[in-house]
Amino acid sequence: MISLNEIKGNFVGLFDSGFGGISVLNSAIKLMPNENFVYFADSENFPYGKKSKDDLTAIGQNIISKFYKYSPKCLIIACGTMSTSNPKKLREPFKDLNIIGTYPNFWQIFKPGLVLENHHFSYNDKNGINASRDILKVLILSTTATSNSAFLKEKIKLYDSLALIYNEPADGIVKAVENDMIDGPELKDYLSNLLKPYVNFDYIVLGCTHFPFAKNVIKKIVSTNTNIISGCEVSAKECYEYMKSNNLLNEELSSSTFSTQKTPIIQVIDAKSTEKRKETFMRLLDTNGQKYDIRFGDYI
Repeated sequence: MISLNEIKGNFVGLFDSGFGGISVLNSAIKLMPNENFVYFADSENFPYGKKSKDDLTAIGQNIISKFYKYSPKCLIIACGTMSTSNPKKLREPFKDLNIIGTYPNFWQIFKPGLVLENHHFSYNDKNGINASRDILKVLILSTTATSNSAFLKEKIKLYDSLALIYNEPADGIVKAVENDMIDGPELKDYLSNLLKPYVNFDYIVLGCTHFPFAKNVIKKIVSTNTNIISGCEVSAKECYEYMKSNNLLNEELSSSTFSTQKTPIIQVIDAKSTEKRKETFMRLLDTNGQKYDIRFGDYI
C-alpha cells in the first residue's frame, strides 16, 4: 500500500489492466515532460478483454474512486476495452474529474486534417467526404470486448458507407506484450495468420493500447502502402490540450509546484508486481530523454 499525498493534486493518472497503457504514457511524456504521472496496472483483473460490460463498469469505477481521492489533474483510461464498454455510466459518479478515454480512432481517417486524396476520398467543406475510385479498406484490431462493444459497432455504422471496415479481435497481442514476447516468433506467426486477408488494406487501426508495441511486427507483414494508426497519441494530446487550456501544466521544473521536488515522478502501481514485471515495464517505457524518479508500489 502506497500513499500519493506527496503529489496530491499535481499528477496525471492513467490505468489499464496491464502494461498496454504504457503506450499512452509514452505519448503523454512527450507532450508533458514536467508532469508527475501515476500509472495503475490492474493486474488483479487482467485481462479486461473478455469481461462483461457490468464487470468492467464496476472495476473501472472502483479504480477511478481510488485516484479521485488524490485529486488528479486529469485521468486517462489507457485501455480501449474499458473506454468503450460503458463510457457514460463509468463517469457518472465523477462529474468534476476530467476523464479521457482511449479509443480505436478509425474515424480520424475521415477528418480533413488528413490528406485523403491519396486514399480514394476527397474532402469538400460543404458536402463532407465524397467517395471516388476504389472503396477505402480499413481493418480495426481490438480486444474481443471492444470488438463486441455497442460503442464500436455504432461508430462503424456511421462510416460504413465511406469505407469497407473490418473489425478483428487480436487478443494474442495483449498476451505477447504482457509476457515480454514482442520480438518472439510466436507473435510473428500469430499476426501472419491473422493479417493474411488484410495485407493490402489502406489502414490498420490499433484499437488496444497494447497493440502499438507490436507495430514493427505488423509493418513487416502488411504492404508498405498500409497506414498503421492508433488512438494513444490522440488521448495524450486531448489530456495535454485540457491541461494547457486550464493552466494546469507544469511548464518548467522551477515552477512553484516543484518547490520541494527536483525531478518529476512516475509512480507505478501494480498489484502483482515482481522483478520480472518491473523489467518489462522499464523496457516498454520511453521517457523521451527526460529524467524521472520512477517508483514501484503494490497498491494505492
